[in-house]
Amino acid sequence: MATGLDRLAELDDDELDALIEIAQARASGALSRRGLLKAGGTLGALGLVGGSAVGSSAADASTSDSDSNAGRPSDRVDVFADGVDATSVSTNEGQVTNETFVRLTRSSDTASTSAGDFVNLFDGKSKDNRGEFNSSQEFSPEKDGEYIIIVNPDIRGSTTDGDDIIIEVYNVTDSTFLIRSRAEASSAESPASVVFAVNLDSGNNYELRATNLDSSFYIDTDQTTGVIKRSLIQS
Repeated sequence: MATGLDRLAELDDDELDALIEIAQARASGALSRRGLLKAGGTLGALGLVGGSAVGSSAADASTSDSDSNAGRPSDRVDVFADGVDATSVSTNEGQVTNETFVRLTRSSDTASTSAGDFVNLFDGKSKDNRGEFNSSQEFSPEKDGEYIIIVNPDIRGSTTDGDDIIIEVYNVTDSTFLIRSRAEASSAESPASVVFAVNLDSGNNYELRATNLDSSFYIDTDQTTGVIKRSLIQS
C-alpha cells in the first residue's frame, strides 16, 4: 500500500500548492475540522485519503461513482475558488457577473447620409461589464471567441418601401466586413431586429454599421439599441 509520502511525491505543483493552502487555512482556524472533513473528497481526488482521480467517465455529479465528493446532496458545502475546471456542471440557477455584456445606445441622430454609405449605428453604451466599447464607438473584445450581437436599428430619412437595408459587423482593424444582413424596408420602417453569431478576435476593433442602398437616410435615437455578449458556449 502506498504511504502518505508516496502519494505526496505523485502530486504536481498545482496540487501541492492547493494542499499547502488547505493546511494553512486549517492552521489559522479559517477552516474547521468539520469543514476539512467535508472537503475530504477533494483531498481524496489528490490521492491523499485513498480516493481515485476523477476521470472522464465520471462526468455527471454523483455520490455513487468512484470519484471523491465535497459535500453531499443532503449536506451541501460552500465553495469559493479563483478558477474551476469541471467536466460537467449541474445547477438550478446560475449567474455570470463579469463576462462581456455591452448594451449599446444612440444618444443623437446621425446626419443625413447618402444612399450606399455606411454609418456607425451606436455612439454610446448604458452597460459595459469589461470596458470593451471604446471612445471611438468601436467594440474591442478582451478575449477571442464566439459572440452574440443583437441590433435593433431605427433607420429614417427618405427610406421607402422596398429599400435595401444592410446591417453588418465591420472589422475596423482589417477594413473588412465579417457578416451582414440584408433586408427590405417595409412601410418606411427599418427591418426587424438582427441577430449575429460571429467569431471575434481580441486586438481587433469592430463597428456595427448600417446603410440604405436606395435612399438617403439617418439613424434615429428613438429605437436604435443593441447588445453584445460573449457566448458561454465556446468551440
